[in-house]
Amino acid sequence: MIEITCSLCGKGLSVRGDIAGKKMMCPQCGAMLVVPQPVVLRAAPANTSQPVSSAANSAIQPATKRRRRAVVLMFLALIASPFVPEFPLCLGILMLILCITALVPAVQGFPRRLLRLNPRERWQDGLRLILYGFLGLVLIIAGAASAAHRAEQARVAAKQAEKDAEQRRLTKEANEQVVALVREAEVAWKGGKPALADEKLSLAERIPHATETASVSTLRAKMGNAKAASLELEAARAARVGDIETAGEKVQEALAVPYADDLAEAKKLDEQIKNATDPDCVRAKLMSLTENAFHEMQETGTMPVNLRCGFEALDNHAADLAADQLADVAAARAQRREERLQRERAAAKAAQKAEEERKARLAAAAEARLKEARKKRIKQCFSGWDGSHDGLTKLIKSSMNDPKSYEHVETVYWDMDDHLIVRTKFRGKNVFGGVVLNWILAKVDIDGNVLSIIHQGP
Repeated sequence: MIEITCSLCGKGLSVRGDIAGKKMMCPQCGAMLVVPQPVVLRAAPANTSQPVSSAANSAIQPATKRRRRAVVLMFLALIASPFVPEFPLCLGILMLILCITALVPAVQGFPRRLLRLNPRERWQDGLRLILYGFLGLVLIIAGAASAAHRAEQARVAAKQAEKDAEQRRLTKEANEQVVALVREAEVAWKGGKPALADEKLSLAERIPHATETASVSTLRAKMGNAKAASLELEAARAARVGDIETAGEKVQEALAVPYADDLAEAKKLDEQIKNATDPDCVRAKLMSLTENAFHEMQETGTMPVNLRCGFEALDNHAADLAADQLADVAAARAQRREERLQRERAAAKAAQKAEEERKARLAAAAEARLKEARKKRIKQCFSGWDGSHDGLTKLIKSSMNDPKSYEHVETVYWDMDDHLIVRTKFRGKNVFGGVVLNWILAKVDIDGNVLSIIHQGP
């Protein structure tokens, strides 16, 4: 038989030796135990404190692993508290309940098994219970704080949603009021009450929370365009009857109408009035005429097309201004024509000068190329080793008693354009075998041919 003690409840048990190394359940607390192998004790030195039991260590290791798993589970619960606050809250309450019931003798068996407490280690059990209780409180606080935070977030979101809904309701009501006021303003405008219509539109623009105010701008533009068109018609009638001053005033009023954006006709009429009444504009039109059109106007008095606008009074006024400025314009055109001719002559002269300079550069380049080619032809006639003239050297050797004794000393030449004058100093043996210094002066062409011997001497 093997005597063992439950590591959880402390109850002593006697088991058969044939189940050594196997697992069994404690009949008192239900904990799983590993039956140790029989231990053979050996004699130990006097200073040895206690024997080491591998079976006891193997029995303690599973409980240690379970405690580590419990701690990891608690930390995971803390991490999950911002997202699932109910999980750490319930886990913390469960841990506190287990810690409390583990102290009640009547019901302490089950919670002590869950908490892995050992009755024989009372002070360690107390520390573990305190730790478990503290962790339970931490989990409860974390879960409650997370739940309160989420509840506050939900409350704020609900309040914001309520505000948004209220804002949408106010915006809808304001937009409906704007539409109603715009309709009333349009009815008043068509009924000949523009002041009342403008007042209605001003009220529509001042309605708070309104977002759809495009209809207000549209109606204002429509009213402004209608008023501008009416003023433009009045200006056109005044221009037809010759009241140019009134026509100009009406056009300016049309251009100054607020919110009007269709002012093409008014701008066109304003430009026509300006062209017919402004002396500077008339002068600019006359200056822009072609020579034929200006001569025709001078000879026949016919108004050019660019001075006509379709209103007789404006055309007559423009014709009068043109007649008054005709002489000055003719002189200005003549001066402009003369200046243009001067510019053209100056440009032609500059172009001719540039062409001459270009030809001169080309001629200089050609001459430089010819000179360079002449230098190369002349250089080819002289030896690159000692500077002697090849043709003259052959002639000298052919006339010597001992050509093998020829020794070149110096060669110089003068370029005479159509030929060269070459002088060569050399040494050689005479008929008596003595080495003497001689020189020869010859006339040669640029290809190296000796034309004649000018002089020679010792």
